[in-house]
Amino acid sequence: MAVLPTRVTIAFGRREDALLEKLKDETNVSTSELFRRALKFYSEYRHVLEGDIDRKVRTYLDLLPKGEHVI
Repeated sequence: MAVLPTRVTIAFGRREDALLEKLKDETNVSTSELFRRALKFYSEYRHVLEGDIDRKVRTYLDLLPKGEHVI
């Protein structure tokens, strides 16, 4: 017996709708596939997105020109 996919309903405003349409056009994938990819990406990289990334990037940028740090 086939397992039915989970259905999700979301609501967002014009800005998000425009973003969704732009991404769909650029990637040439369905809304469902776009959300699947976004969910997988967020799951894998949320620690970076939720961390203090601005501070880390500024620190690297400060140290690199002085030759004090290598990435």
